Amino acid sequence: MEQQSNKLAFTICSANYLAQAIALGDSLLQHNPTYTFVIGLVDEISDNHILPVQITYPLIPIKDIEIPNFNEFCAQYNITELNTAVKPFYFSYLFDKYEKVESIVYLDPDIFVYHSFDVLENHLTSNQIVLTPHITKPINDDKYPTETDFLNAGIYNLGFIALKRGAESSKLIHWWKTRLYRLCKIDFENGLFVDQLWLNFATLFYKEVIVLDNPGYNMAYWNLQERSLSKNQAGNYIVNGEHPLVFYHFSGYDLHKQYAISKYQNRFSFSDRKDITPIFDKYHQDVMARGFDAFATIPCKYITNSGKKKTSTIKQLVQQLKNWKHSLSQSNK
Repeated sequence: MEQQSNKLAFTICSANYLAQAIALGDSLLQHNPTYTFVIGLVDEISDNHILPVQITYPLIPIKDIEIPNFNEFCAQYNITELNTAVKPFYFSYLFDKYEKVESIVYLDPDIFVYHSFDVLENHLTSNQIVLTPHITKPINDDKYPTETDFLNAGIYNLGFIALKRGAESSKLIHWWKTRLYRLCKIDFENGLFVDQLWLNFATLFYKEVIVLDNPGYNMAYWNLQERSLSKNQAGNYIVNGEHPLVFYHFSGYDLHKQYAISKYQNRFSFSDRKDITPIFDKYHQDVMARGFDAFATIPCKYITNSGKKKTSTIKQLVQQLKNWKHSLSQSNK
């Protein structure tokens, strides 16, 4: 029976990321048992698919959330763009479907939870929109990602966003939907980066918005230069010797290439960041045990060959940004 709660968390993925989504849900409920967790499935799983593990969480297929001109909407995007374009549509659908839910937390499927959301929930008592920044301190080395990368990709990381039911969050969802319906692209030359860059406007356009800069929230490759990990006497992970690690975002971590923290950074390696090695080892074990290899081979039903060729894939993202910066520098000479 589906758990009833006034707090809901969800992720969005295609079938190839279901192992990560299941691991996320399990970690979330271990530390936040009063939440309901659901998976927005940007895909279809047919009877022909033999699933490696049983999925105990509710799956909400993209076709059920009533996006206007659904086929045309899907056809314009690659798999990364499509999975991000549907985010506000899922928020809208979930607030309508779960009438008793007061707050909804979105988490990317490659996130793992280590602690309760008590600090977040406290902020949601007086705010309707909660965002986390990529960085909170200047970057003064020659490694990437750089400050200019965040100017191009967004100040806030949209692997996480929390919304409380209310007038301001409702207005944000509506506005976000209208922008992402056509403009959820990876297109740096035209000032676009999927759903994320749009939320730079959030603190300007809407009230009751808070930027949660607690270092235990959304620790990831992009902020490792300002965050370190240790354990307290109780054996729980602590960030910067003070804040509980609430969730780590394993963005860019290739489970088949365990030697790299993330393919999107060159600032750190595991050899000089032994503090984070244990959580990566455990994450790899947990995701693999949930059928990663089998799920990863399932192609997304809604991505055609033409759609794949039309825009860059996530694997090409870093190179695309480098090429664009190089072309700008050449044109200014």
